[in-house]
Amino acid sequence: MTILLIAAEARELAGVLKRVAHYPAEGMPIRFVRVGQWGQHRLICAADGPGSELAGKAAEVALERFHPDLIWSVGLCGALDDALVAGEVLTATEVVHASSGTRFPAGGSPVSRSDGKKETGRAIVVVSQDRVASTMAEKRRLRSLGAIVEMEAAAVARVAGRAKVPFGCVKAVSDLASEGFQLDLNAARGPDGRFRTTHILWDALRNPLKGLPELWRLNGRSRQAAENLGEFIVNCPV
Repeated sequence: MTILLIAAEARELAGVLKRVAHYPAEGMPIRFVRVGQWGQHRLICAADGPGSELAGKAAEVALERFHPDLIWSVGLCGALDDALVAGEVLTATEVVHASSGTRFPAGGSPVSRSDGKKETGRAIVVVSQDRVASTMAEKRRLRSLGAIVEMEAAAVARVAGRAKVPFGCVKAVSDLASEGFQLDLNAARGPDGRFRTTHILWDALRNPLKGLPELWRLNGRSRQAAENLGEFIVNCPV
């Protein structure tokens, strides 16, 4: 079976790729594509940037090139549920598009695992929107729709649905429901939708006592979330 993982950024796939043998795919019109071997399955990992347009493009391009049997939207997310902790891995039962209310079933998601003490990959509803949920107030407004919020899953689900390929979603928490951002990450997105690193850095330097600790926290959380995500995915029974 061929399994396609679509993330926003390559770093979100780091935990997966450190655990599988892989090589770059040549001649692809998206920024990051790796082909790996996951047990008996061929694994395609692709990322072209945040948001619905870039994620949809990455899914369409990879679908045409690799003809996957299963597509997962994977990566980092913000918690909407106060009970969720940083680094926690969650799987989707469905994805809700925040502005339209469209619901996409995620029946291809992996099942949760338990070691008798802790459940990993608990199934929840994912909220998808084309912007960073940057304040606690925004997260509270979205809470009625689902337990986590992210930016790509609805677009990937739409592409998978059109192609009649089973869709799943696996995300790891990088920021809590009780946290907002001092940094304006939405303003840091360029005309192409991608985050501009220099813009984020200058924003942090304008208020270094708050901005730099936030960058440090977000970077550390993101690395741990990607690690946990990779450990969960490569140990999933498929």
